[in-house]
Amino acid sequence: MIRWTLRLRLVLAFCTLASLILFVGLASYLIHATTREDFRQMRTGSTYDLATHNMETTGLEIEGRWDPAGHFLAKDIQPQPALDPRLRGPIQALDPEAQTLRMYGIDVSIPEDTANGDEELEPISFEALAVGQRVEVKCKVREGEWIARKLYTQDVKSSDKVKGMVTSKEMGGDTTLSLFIHDLRIVTGFRLETGPQSTLARVEEGGRMLVQLQACRSAAFALASRTAGSETVPEAALNAAMDELITATAQYGKMLGRSPDAESGAPAGENPGFRAHLRQLSAGYDALNEHLARLITLVGRPEDQHLIRPYIQEKFSPFLETEIAPRLTTYLWEAEEELGDQLREILKRAEWTPRLALGVSALGMVAAVLLGWLLWRSIHTPLQRLQDAAIKIGGGHLDTRIAIQHDDELGVLSQAFNRMASDLASTTVSMTSMETVLDSMASGLFVFDAQNQIVRVNRAACLMTGYTRDELLGQSFELLCGQPEEGEPNLMESLFAEPHSPDSPAPGIEHDCTRKDGSTFPVTVSGAELGLEGEAEQGVVCVAQDLTEQKRIQQGIRDSLAEKELLLREVHHRVKNNMQVISSLLAIQAQEGDPEIAARLEVSQNRVRTIALIHEHLYLSAELAHIDLHGYLSVLIQHLLHTFGRSHNVDVQFDIQDLGLDIDEALSVGLIANELVTNSLKYAFPEGEPGTIRIQTTKDSKGACTLLVADDGCGYAQEDAGRSNSLGSTLIGAFAKKLKGEVRVTSDEGTTTLIEFTPNPGNPEGGAF
Repeated sequence: MIRWTLRLRLVLAFCTLASLILFVGLASYLIHATTREDFRQMRTGSTYDLATHNMETTGLEIEGRWDPAGHFLAKDIQPQPALDPRLRGPIQALDPEAQTLRMYGIDVSIPEDTANGDEELEPISFEALAVGQRVEVKCKVREGEWIARKLYTQDVKSSDKVKGMVTSKEMGGDTTLSLFIHDLRIVTGFRLETGPQSTLARVEEGGRMLVQLQACRSAAFALASRTAGSETVPEAALNAAMDELITATAQYGKMLGRSPDAESGAPAGENPGFRAHLRQLSAGYDALNEHLARLITLVGRPEDQHLIRPYIQEKFSPFLETEIAPRLTTYLWEAEEELGDQLREILKRAEWTPRLALGVSALGMVAAVLLGWLLWRSIHTPLQRLQDAAIKIGGGHLDTRIAIQHDDELGVLSQAFNRMASDLASTTVSMTSMETVLDSMASGLFVFDAQNQIVRVNRAACLMTGYTRDELLGQSFELLCGQPEEGEPNLMESLFAEPHSPDSPAPGIEHDCTRKDGSTFPVTVSGAELGLEGEAEQGVVCVAQDLTEQKRIQQGIRDSLAEKELLLREVHHRVKNNMQVISSLLAIQAQEGDPEIAARLEVSQNRVRTIALIHEHLYLSAELAHIDLHGYLSVLIQHLLHTFGRSHNVDVQFDIQDLGLDIDEALSVGLIANELVTNSLKYAFPEGEPGTIRIQTTKDSKGACTLLVADDGCGYAQEDAGRSNSLGSTLIGAFAKKLKGEVRVTSDEGTTTLIEFTPNPGNPEGGAF
């Protein structure tokens, strides 16, 4: 069974249409061929005798072809009036230096004044000529040189022709004759058929014979006029007039002998009346020769020459007028009548030919339209079903399927469409499901088109704003957020003002919006642009989250933190006061006891003061979780200088870098600094000598910290070496161990103590209380 695929149908339609075009073309060609044959049958037909050609008065138009042997072969010759040489055919060679072209073995010179036969005002461009190009050249020959007078290069006919006056003839045998137009040789036969026998040929030959008959009559009257007087006519003049009459009569006889109907092989079925008339004319020609013989006899007898004029007037001329002329006229009239019949027949065919061509063309057009409609219908119907199904699927009806009715490419396309619909149904969320998902969102969803008009919202957006879905659609976001002040960007411009990746949403911004009832509420809005990669933006999708409850919770947290911060400040203040009370008690106790005990109590008092300073800085600071290390150490050291009465002659240099310590770490650093500075004030500058104490803290990129306390005092004395087991040294080691650090002490031009430690990693930026 044939599978009528779309390809097969298209091929069959093309073949059918091509066949119709071929049929119309063939019919047109047959009509044209028939008409051309009819006119060919009417073409002048005769046989031209080159042996009797008059080279001085008659030119020739010769059609043929070039023979590589070096001559032009003639196949058709027509006599023409006297004319200059003319060549038509392809260029055989070009000589740019000599400015000549060769045609039929003849070199034709192209001078600058050669006329352009195509454009009279344009000069001839020799460079534009090419070998093989068909041209027609009108020439003149001067001293053997062919010189072009006019050159045609456009729309040159396809037949090769030579025109001109024959300058010489040469016999080539029994059947051939060579004609020369100057040095161009043309080979042909003695008698050349120039066309088929036809009625038009008869009309032409009859007309020529009638003209020649009038020439005989004129020659006879010329002879009679020479013998009109009584004087004796010179013999030479009389013989010349007689020769003219004999020549005219002979030419008439030749025409009569080569008339188409005089040929023995005349086609069967032609009008026999033509041959009957020619037989009568031939009989009359015999009588004409008898009259001519009588005149020759009279001319040859001087005593009878006076009878020539009466004989011509009374017998010869009436014989031509009453015997030959009527028969010749009848022959010519019948030929013209038959020619008229042929022309009328051709006209009838010419009238029928357009109707036939129009009918065939109309039939081909109807068949082409019908074939095109059938082909269009076989393709359009399934494509229309595919289009309708695609529209339904686009509307969310993923259960749409196409009934497969054809086992062709469209059927395969329908199967693929059904598979696609099945895959979409199994992998794609329907519009209803998508609406359900969007409506289940807690945040408001707003979808905007390219003109920033709302085209879709979810249920949360309606509940958040108090508007219905229909009231929001087609509105801009200014309905909710208000018009911006002059010169200020609107919400959309602000949302996408910050640069962001096309694949990520724009960072959210907070804004106050207005509900339908006029109340305001805070929201955070984030969005993303809609559109495929490489295409223009198609819109924006925004998600708005109501911050009312979040703001309330945040405010509650801030209030709670403020309350706790106030409470914490109060705690630090109370701790500081308690430490101050302890310090005051120690000071009172030191006044009542042994001086050595008083000194020890003073040291303890400084240590308590160091702890109190931490709490004093915390409740006075804006941040409860961060200690200002520089301020803390400055106050601590100034207190020690005042306590030991050395503020006037001991200079303390601070180079403090914030180490980001928590409260415990800052307290340990403060206590270590207290012990080290106390030791320097007590032992580094004996007998009140002036000096300098340098305190420095550093922190590198890896988080390692250092505390350096150095003085330019006397350093460790030999007798003070055992002081390393003192309470101060023990405390320094204990606090350094608490900081997970190491203590290094050097005594070179003073005492330098370096403690290296790493802060608690849980509080890299300063820790929390």
